[in-house]
Amino acid sequence: MPLVWAHPEYVKLLRSLEDGKIFDMPPHTMHRYVIGQQRGRCRPWREDSPAAEIPAGISLRMDMPAASIILYTRDGWKSQAEVATKDTGLGLHVAEISTQGMEPGGTVEFTWRSQADGAWLGRNFDVRIDGARSSE
Repeated sequence: MPLVWAHPEYVKLLRSLEDGKIFDMPPHTMHRYVIGQQRGRCRPWREDSPAAEIPAGISLRMDMPAASIILYTRDGWKSQAEVATKDTGLGLHVAEISTQGMEPGGTVEFTWRSQADGAWLGRNFDVRIDGARSSE
C-alpha cells in the first residue's frame, strides 16, 4: 500500500478546488508569512547546507553538530570577535552573528574551533549581505 497517503491528498485537493482556497492552510501561518510577509529573524548556516547570502538586517545563525567557538569578522579581518555555541538539547549547537548595520555587498567571514579539544576547522567561509532588507 505505498500510495495510501495519496488518497487523502486527492480529497483535500478536491475540497480546495471546491472552496476556491487551500483547505488545510493554517490561518495564523497564512496571516503571518503570506499576508503580513514577515521574515524570519535569522538565516541558518550549516557546513552541509551553507547559505551564500542573507538579507541585510537579519542574523546569521550557525548550526553546528558539536560545541564550538565561532571566530568571525565583518570587516575583512581588521577586527574579529568570538561567540560560543549553545546546546539546543536536540543534538544541535547554535550561535548567532548579527548583521545589523552592515551594508549590502558586505561579507561576514568565519571559521570555528571545537570546544572539546580546541582544534580549528582549518578553513574560512563567507556569507554575503544582499540588498533585500528584513522587515523586522
